[in-house]
Amino acid sequence: MIVLANAWYDDAPKESFHFFNDAPEWKQMDKMGHFFSAFHVADNASLVLRSSNVRANKSDVIGAITSMAILSSIEVFDGYSAAYGASATDLAANAAGNLFFLGQSLAWNDVRIHPKFSFHRTGLAKDRPDVLGSGASEILKNYNGQTIWLSADVAKVMPGTAWPKWLEVSGGYGAEDMLFARDRQ
Repeated sequence: MIVLANAWYDDAPKESFHFFNDAPEWKQMDKMGHFFSAFHVADNASLVLRSSNVRANKSDVIGAITSMAILSSIEVFDGYSAAYGASATDLAANAAGNLFFLGQSLAWNDVRIHPKFSFHRTGLAKDRPDVLGSGASEILKNYNGQTIWLSADVAKVMPGTAWPKWLEVSGGYGAEDMLFARDRQ
């Protein structure tokens, strides 16, 4: 969280805690990032607990709670930032990512559908590096180059089929041509 605070919030002026409705911004790519991050923090926290011999269901629940607590702290940073504001829809996306992990874990005792992330550089970051990032920060800030995928392990989803274990089916969401949070009209 310290690294994120330094990368994202260092140059932003602070003000009293407030909420801001960012739901119509960045074509939902920010929400997809929250979903992705929440899922993976929960999954990895659970794996750490399981490696310490904590029961699977207990580690999954604790992992999801831990993820929600960690990612909700981002909304605290946002809430004190004059440039942003805490977002109820970000909190909802965090909850959705945690529930996506926890639901699979409780239903199947396994995770069969994983969110995945890919990034490619775009030419847009050079036009607004303060917003879309430069260098390594572009991976976090330039939503134009991000895609969030849901990747299903078909061999696990449909056991007993002849589907190759190494082949997954994926669908992704990305958005392009965004220099500003909202489309200009």
